[in-house]
Amino acid sequence: VSTKHAPDEFRTRRTWKRVPFLLLERLAYEMDDAVIVVSEGLASFLEEAERLPRRKMEIIGHGVDGPGTPMPRAEARRALGLPSFDPLVGAVGRLSPEKGHLHLLRALPAIAAAFHGAGCVLAGDGPVRRDLEDEALRLGVAGRVVFLGRRRDVPRVLSALDLFVQPSVYEGFGLSLLEAMAAGLPVVASRVGGIPEVVQDGATGILVPPGDPGALASAVIGLLRDRERARRLGDAAALCAQERHSIAREAARVDALYTRVLEGPG
Repeated sequence: VSTKHAPDEFRTRRTWKRVPFLLLERLAYEMDDAVIVVSEGLASFLEEAERLPRRKMEIIGHGVDGPGTPMPRAEARRALGLPSFDPLVGAVGRLSPEKGHLHLLRALPAIAAAFHGAGCVLAGDGPVRRDLEDEALRLGVAGRVVFLGRRRDVPRVLSALDLFVQPSVYEGFGLSLLEAMAAGLPVVASRVGGIPEVVQDGATGILVPPGDPGALASAVIGLLRDRERARRLGDAAALCAQERHSIAREAARVDALYTRVLEGPG
């Protein structure tokens, strides 16, 4: 049994490096009894791009623990050493092209025009951090963006936010998005990959087209202006994470798959 979490970036490009990798991966698929795939969106990609047979796929998403006791927002911001931004939006994840942080930065001038005290935090590190820092300077919003780097205190980061943004260009599932939902945060995310299977648009969050800073800014501004709607979405998101994406529920599904494979022929 193997597991596929996301479509790797270089695998979606037509380069010579892709050919031997795909040949080896297809050979590995032949030896698999089953392949856990974290979303239906990823399953469709794997079937088309990598010729992984549907009969071998088992769609089992990620799970999260309960939210625990959140830190008061002001205390979390002090602990992170953040300026007095209000409101504060942010994202958690590797700083790589597919995560779409560039589009969040490009949405920030419009957000700042609507909320003069607005700020943004990006928790994570990766190959495009310098590019993102340069883009923040070019856009004139460098003073509103805090790059936190890699963190081991993600619950504290989430406690500091008013709204969570997942601006991915493509995404297998969106685990950090699910963690934000479990924490009761209102979320705005791209309608791409497995994200629409995690976020029900208008019920547990807001979905926007990928790569569209204007739509992203509009959705963020709308929720920040309507705090009651944001609260309702955050409460619904937390309930969804608890009922549909608990670690116990997903672990039981993995256990059942292993049992079925072990009891099968051969």
